[in-house]
Amino acid sequence: MSTEKPQKLLPLDEDWNRAVAVAAHPDDLEYGAASAIARWTEQGKEITYLLLTRGEAGIDGMHPREAGPLREAEEVAGALQVGVTTVEFWTTRTALSSTVWTSAGTSHGRFVSTSRTL
Repeated sequence: MSTEKPQKLLPLDEDWNRAVAVAAHPDDLEYGAASAIARWTEQGKEITYLLLTRGEAGIDGMHPREAGPLREAEEVAGALQVGVTTVEFWTTRTALSSTVWTSAGTSHGRFVSTSRTL
């Protein structure tokens, strides 16, 4: 077991007004970044969520046609709880999310196009 103390995280510069939080699935941001996002929206910063999927494959025993809209609605409701009013979803199916990163030409162009509109 190491006796070294972990390095202390440096403060994040908060001298900005807008940001896009990108995640693969609904609920990813809630489990990883919601408290920071709530802090930033309370400071008046505009945060937009960009989800690469609608989470269709995320509920065992529920058909993807039913799970996708449910998870999308849950994500929008969760975003509102931390002050985020814009949530964008790509239509990539959850099962294909790994190809989002491997087909760089299509995905890169789509990300640039989306980020310019946000």
